[in-house]
Amino acid sequence: MSPRYLVLPATVAVAFALAGCGQVSALVQQGAAVASQAAGVASAAASAAADAGVNVSTSGSLPSGWPSDIPAPEGKITTSVSVNGGYSIIVQTSSEAAITSAVDKLKSAGYSLDGDFSSDGNHVQHLASSQWSVVITWGPDPSTSGAFVANYVVAKASS
Repeated sequence: MSPRYLVLPATVAVAFALAGCGQVSALVQQGAAVASQAAGVASAAASAAADAGVNVSTSGSLPSGWPSDIPAPEGKITTSVSVNGGYSIIVQTSSEAAITSAVDKLKSAGYSLDGDFSSDGNHVQHLASSQWSVVITWGPDPSTSGAFVANYVVAKASS
């Protein structure tokens, strides 16, 4: 086979490869532009949330203003939120006993158990006092074997 017959297919292959690189480069540039826009949207959303009085933290502590008579279970607070006098926390514990102990402390502090539901190892309890309504949900933590995760939602009691 003559070398000139090999040059044409090689030239066509290089041209297609370069055209493909240009398309990949354009896609990468478009992806970077979308990522930049998403970062701007996230920043604007965080700013709007702060302006609306929503405070979200992953610092591992209770939200500012958390009612002192509501014990959090022993464990790691992964997320805390406060908004308009209401609160929410997510706590990861090494045992379910840590959560049920916190529920028992609420009952001992005068909170009444107004609702209780359990299914397949997951639980929802509603406890209330004259000041606060507390909904606690908990179950096995799907991300950590043997651990449990609880979500507390605390709101002012209805008058």
